[in-house]
Amino acid sequence: MARERALFASMSVLLIVTAAGAALAFLRAASSDLRLAQVDARLAGLQRQLEQALAERLRPGEGQGEASASAAAEKPASDTGEEPALAEPERLETLEKRLDTLAERLEGLEDDPLRRAYAFLGSESEELRREGVRTLRRVGRSDAVARKAVRGLLKDPSARVRREALQALGALRDKDSAPEAMELLADQDAATRREAIQALRDMGFAEAGAAIAQSLADPEDRVREEAADALGRLKAQDAAEALVKALADTNEAVRGEAIASLGEIGAKSAAPALRQVWESGPGEHRMRLVLTLRTLGDEVPFRQEVERLSKIVAADADEQARRRALQGLAGLALRESLAVFERALDDPSSLVRAEAQRVLRGRP
Repeated sequence: MARERALFASMSVLLIVTAAGAALAFLRAASSDLRLAQVDARLAGLQRQLEQALAERLRPGEGQGEASASAAAEKPASDTGEEPALAEPERLETLEKRLDTLAERLEGLEDDPLRRAYAFLGSESEELRREGVRTLRRVGRSDAVARKAVRGLLKDPSARVRREALQALGALRDKDSAPEAMELLADQDAATRREAIQALRDMGFAEAGAAIAQSLADPEDRVREEAADALGRLKAQDAAEALVKALADTNEAVRGEAIASLGEIGAKSAAPALRQVWESGPGEHRMRLVLTLRTLGDEVPFRQEVERLSKIVAADADEQARRRALQGLAGLALRESLAVFERALDDPSSLVRAEAQRVLRGRP
């Protein structure tokens, strides 16, 4: 069976090589939008066939599922969206580059996957350098040489390649790369700055807390949000002051992450600032504030919230509001609110009764 798969993969490669040559010849003669679109479609098909051939040639133990998952994760969120319309000369140039990349990948099929991955790291093609990183990521946990090779791509001129390397090193928990990852917190590309924060968080590199705290002043909302979240996960005690300042951030999500992280790091010095937020109107962060303040030793908002939700269950005319209040109590204070749930079993709304029954059945 293994020999048959290898033969099938080799035949697939030959067919792809032939088709790529035909596509290249067709491209040279192409001059209309219709032909350019046809070449583009053929290229997409060839690339899909190549992915299948590559999966067939993986070493035993590296299945197609992993290869497919890697390919599916190839394109980060920041790379999605419609491509800008290009004039015909630019479209021709783009298609030629794709063909060159495809040809280089086909040549690499003569090597084993690891040798091919190392070779791709030095390719002029951004796509192939990223592919090399993804392949080495699969073996990097037990291969220090592979991790070191990926580390070198943190200085790649392409932001997409730098992000690919950060993702790999974060997943591998490669703390040796933390100093270089910290340098990318100041990268000119916002998505790379965000990826650097995520990588340092995934590495568990708490020593980066002070540097990540500076990202709370980043001009991009998503970078500040990522920084606020990472500081809590890293238990960065020295970031408490910066997180308190983030409670006044203009972005709602950043404020929410700052509230949660102050609780995660146990910043009791932040309790007065958090209490002020609570009293001035918690907005959509009501539950986070209650839980954080309770963690920091302030029980008053917790008791106030339990009382508020209990009154909604007992008297609100809206059955959906009563149901949501039960859900809030279940997550906040089930043990303290059992009597509320038992009374809700007699609620006139079947929706509310069903919610009460569901919670009481599932309680420990």
